[in-house]
Amino acid sequence: MKRLGGTWPPHDIVVPRSFRCGFCDCEVASHKGWEADYSQIYICPACNRPSFFLDSAGEGSQQVPQHRPGGPIDHLPSEVEELYAEARSAMAANAPTLAVLGFRKLLMHVAVGKGAPTSQTFQQYVTFLDVNHHVPVGAKDWIDHIRTRGNEANHEIKMMSKEE
Repeated sequence: MKRLGGTWPPHDIVVPRSFRCGFCDCEVASHKGWEADYSQIYICPACNRPSFFLDSAGEGSQQVPQHRPGGPIDHLPSEVEELYAEARSAMAANAPTLAVLGFRKLLMHVAVGKGAPTSQTFQQYVTFLDVNHHVPVGAKDWIDHIRTRGNEANHEIKMMSKEE
């Protein structure tokens, strides 16, 4: 069987698992793969690529590659779409500091796309989005959170955590 992910050696029937594929972003369930002590490899039925799961006692399961948080957004300008995809990929790669910087830069591009002048400070871009009603009511807090964390990641010697 030759598909997008290539041809795999004979697989076992393993305990079924539902997961969001880190390659094709589909929510799937699979019973095809291989098992070893505390780890499994499942073949995605949508794209035929492997996802590795390492089960740690008391820590849950780690998936490699991880799925990208969020989801696609239709009708974005190409640069905004690229930055959004990059920031999501940074989160999936367990690179939260780079993700924070990417989401910060994303807000700058959105502001300029909505008519803000270029070469502004980041605070001016955030203010522009808010004052010109380009953000939903109540969204100022999470935009300010991105601004604050982005400033820490950009201007201080501080690593961001996944939670931040």
